[in-house]
Amino acid sequence: MLQQAQRQNIDAHMIDAVLLVGGSAQIPAVQAWAARHFDPAKIRGDRPFEAVAQGALELQNTQLQDFLYHSYGVRYWDRRTQSHSWHPIISPGQPYPTSKPIELFLGASTEKQPSIELILGELGQKSTITTEVYFENGQLVSRATANEGSQPPVQALNDRAGARTIAKLTPPGFPGSDRIQVRFSIDSNRFLRITVEDILTSETLMDNQVVVQLS
Repeated sequence: MLQQAQRQNIDAHMIDAVLLVGGSAQIPAVQAWAARHFDPAKIRGDRPFEAVAQGALELQNTQLQDFLYHSYGVRYWDRRTQSHSWHPIISPGQPYPTSKPIELFLGASTEKQPSIELILGELGQKSTITTEVYFENGQLVSRATANEGSQPPVQALNDRAGARTIAKLTPPGFPGSDRIQVRFSIDSNRFLRITVEDILTSETLMDNQVVVQLS
């Protein structure tokens, strides 16, 4: 590497940063060699294997996308069961940043409703896996059983004062028709952003506002 640099009239002291990538960068002798020839503050080893994959994908004109591990939804009132439930809007494996927004239309539920609230949550798995290990015919056997639940566990993300209200309605809302259009998007840093438009007045009430960082 140093010989290649010298051919380009570049000395070691002129190199501002060294990025170690690939499997060989994990070899202690390679890391020790770099530390002997360069200031440790100049050496970086961020995601060495991903860097190789990223370069290969770019050669094939293929883009690498990150994705979410969890599912996310909005809380609503289920009149049939007379209890709150959750409507999924983002599924596990959703790539980000999103290429187009996720749309949701909401209306007022009471007469002269002054505002609309929306509670977002991280949805858990609907079933849990129980593993049982036992002997059968002289052999050790493992059996996994899925236990279905009625509702997945949910971690509310914005269920606090000042964070639930997404639309102040002027004039007040009435049941029977959609009043606001909500558009969700996820940026490159996993921040969930929300844009809210009043359908009646064509007014933008929230514009690409950050709600929470997803995982």
